[in-house]
Amino acid sequence: MAVPAFEFQQVSKCYAKNEPDAVHEFSFAAKPGSITTLLGPSGCGKTTTLRLLAGLERPDSGTIRLGGTTTAGRHTWIPPERRGIGMVFQDYALFPHLTVEQNIAFGLPKRERQRGAAEGLALVGLEGLGKRAPSELSGGQQQRTALARALVRNPIVILFDEPFSNLDTDLRTRMRQDVVTILRKTHSTAVFVTHDQKEALAISDEIVVLRDGIIQQIGTPREIYQFPDTAFVATFVGQSNILPGIMGYRSLSVETEIGTIPCRHTHGAQPGEAVTVSIRPESLEVDPNGPIRGSLVQTTYSGESIEAVLRVQGPDHSRDLLVHIHPEQHVTAGQSLSFSVLPHFTAVIRGFEPKQQQPQ
Repeated sequence: MAVPAFEFQQVSKCYAKNEPDAVHEFSFAAKPGSITTLLGPSGCGKTTTLRLLAGLERPDSGTIRLGGTTTAGRHTWIPPERRGIGMVFQDYALFPHLTVEQNIAFGLPKRERQRGAAEGLALVGLEGLGKRAPSELSGGQQQRTALARALVRNPIVILFDEPFSNLDTDLRTRMRQDVVTILRKTHSTAVFVTHDQKEALAISDEIVVLRDGIIQQIGTPREIYQFPDTAFVATFVGQSNILPGIMGYRSLSVETEIGTIPCRHTHGAQPGEAVTVSIRPESLEVDPNGPIRGSLVQTTYSGESIEAVLRVQGPDHSRDLLVHIHPEQHVTAGQSLSFSVLPHFTAVIRGFEPKQQQPQ
């Protein structure tokens, strides 16, 4: 079994007495050559985790390893400059008085600078631009320069802190694709920090979803989206309808106030057990013979789909459901429609989320 590129074991970090941990008992191991994304809202512990890995913060407890070597632990501390980590910052952190090639080669031994600069320029497709100043480059070219500077040092892992947030939408998507292509080509291990769910789904091998310093779920983009563990994950990573129900006596179904919901991912719930089910909007498909019928109270055309709110009358009260309708269909508010439920994007979730205990 390969040694993890990096590993956290029960790592916690608190910044102030009588405050909850910024990161609480964080455990995770990344395979060499993988791309991991730390995903969550502001203040969830993403950047603290990144800084702990880089050595810019020291954990209060737990162990951190890089390439099998302990870098932080009860009796061990290796400073940042000796950890073999590359960093690409949000603002690129390029030296304005140095050329592109000088920025790439900065910090390398003198005998390696020319070779390192040439290799870095080639890796990120900036050949011929080495003599320019950073101010003469586009935002995307500046980001490539920062990435080349990190890559030429052959780091164990490269850390990216919101690297695409300063770019406009079109350039952001293109640069995201380009950076991932370069990382795959060089077999680099990378960690991204972001609060952008679509970005995390697009670039990651594994996603770590954080809330209040606690890991909510670890999984592939497909696992996180299709089979969320908690209500928080279901509603933070995309949109979802959260309904209470009873696990059906028929296999793989949940009985809810809007009817029977087919559900393949049940977390081992037993027939008759009270559960909570997550239903993604794309699991609801327009079907003239579908068992779920309601009235559209709101429609929004987004190009790739029509995002709508469907009001369904239950036995005791009405329930509003988010649905995604194919953009070729012509629908209007007030229209009655029937839907069937596809089981691919439904999942039983934990209906509660444990909070950190406040220090005594």
